[in-house]
Amino acid sequence: MAGHTRFATLVCSEIDGTRVAHTGDQIFFRDSDNLPYGPNSKYFTNHVYKNGLDIGCYRESFEHLAEFRPDLILTGHTQPYRPDDRWYEIVHQGAKDFDDIHQSLMSLGIEDVHFGAESQGAKPKPYQVHCPQGGTIELGGWVINPFPTEQKARLQLIGPADWEGNVIELDLSPREQKTIRVSITSPDGTKCRRQPVGLDLTVGNRPFRQVSEALVTIGYPLF
Repeated sequence: MAGHTRFATLVCSEIDGTRVAHTGDQIFFRDSDNLPYGPNSKYFTNHVYKNGLDIGCYRESFEHLAEFRPDLILTGHTQPYRPDDRWYEIVHQGAKDFDDIHQSLMSLGIEDVHFGAESQGAKPKPYQVHCPQGGTIELGGWVINPFPTEQKARLQLIGPADWEGNVIELDLSPREQKTIRVSITSPDGTKCRRQPVGLDLTVGNRPFRQVSEALVTIGYPLF
């Protein structure tokens, strides 16, 4: 259930004959009467780009809810509430508006060069790295081909001037997302707290520069 985060899960269950859906932080309403949902509610998609989202993600969430037809909605931050026909109309329209607005404002066409609505070309994991002894730090992650054609990607972690990041190259199919392993080595005796290292990306002949980062602590017992 992407939108608020790719790690979100829609939980649907039936308890004593009552259909209950837990939408987490995906769907919320603003209400002047301080209600989770009511006659004066205004819907908003609680999307977060860096957490992961796609065109169609809110439509998919709505379709699951419309099929299950919950009697009761639980969320991550509000009191439970009961949806009505108006609720389904609002959430359906909000999902459509989410797609329409992004597609009208962003270059997301079949022939365009883009990283999708999320707009992130590559991402190292984990974001926080603790290496008390120093040396070589290895990270996982992923990279996306923004082109509608096969391309070669080049990635390198960039840190302070005396750090050495290995260069990796890999072939990508059109729009393919592929897992990566990258590493960077700090000099002996390095001590730092939450030092940013950037992930530099080139796809084909186009440099996208540093598209994301990780934070590194070396030489200290705690991050």
